[in-house]
Amino acid sequence: ASDFVLSGTVSNYLPRFFGQDVRLQGRLQLQSEQLDLDDWLQEEEGNASDGSEDRFAYHLPDRVAFDVRADIGRIGVAQFKAQNVNGRLRLQDKKMKLDRLEMDALNGRMVVMGEVEAVREELCRVRIDAEMADIDINQTFKTFDQLAAFALVEENLFGAFSGNLHISGDMNQYLDLDPGSVLSYGDISLNNGRLVNFEPLEGLAGFVKLEDLRDIQFSDVSTSYRIEATYFY
Repeated sequence: ASDFVLSGTVSNYLPRFFGQDVRLQGRLQLQSEQLDLDDWLQEEEGNASDGSEDRFAYHLPDRVAFDVRADIGRIGVAQFKAQNVNGRLRLQDKKMKLDRLEMDALNGRMVVMGEVEAVREELCRVRIDAEMADIDINQTFKTFDQLAAFALVEENLFGAFSGNLHISGDMNQYLDLDPGSVLSYGDISLNNGRLVNFEPLEGLAGFVKLEDLRDIQFSDVSTSYRIEATYFY
């Protein structure tokens, strides 16, 4: 379901092909109208389990130095979709660095920076820093299941949020993130907020009409948060 044009130069290819211990270097430009990453990460048919050879295994190569600039119309992976994606990716010796990847996503605008570094063959350390503007918070919860599990209001909270966040953690070669390793913090503001059909508020029905609690609209909210050792602060 993808199309792409890849142009540029690769050096030391022939020595590397013939087994010489040299660093493969390249400068590339990637252009695509649509890039569906699920096609690349899809498990093969069958009941694959952790450690199974049937699963896609992700590895960062050694002795490489690549600089890739990308301009992508639409990109998708799992439930996440984005448009007008452009940025720069640098891969060098088992470390992948993302320089200012800009995109339209979740009805807003995002700028993402980060890196993935191979600590061991089966373990990578991931760091992401993002700046966001006018992101649909309800759509975000539905897109990122792990975030929704922390927030407890994934079906009830609506509005657009802006701000900045940091996320880091450990990920195995099957792209599974260890929840216990996740560290995240940031400052966010929520505009045009609504809390709809939030069951814990029904306990206040003795003080106000229950109908008044079913759709609560509130003014703009600014706050900070932190996720560490599976706790949400």
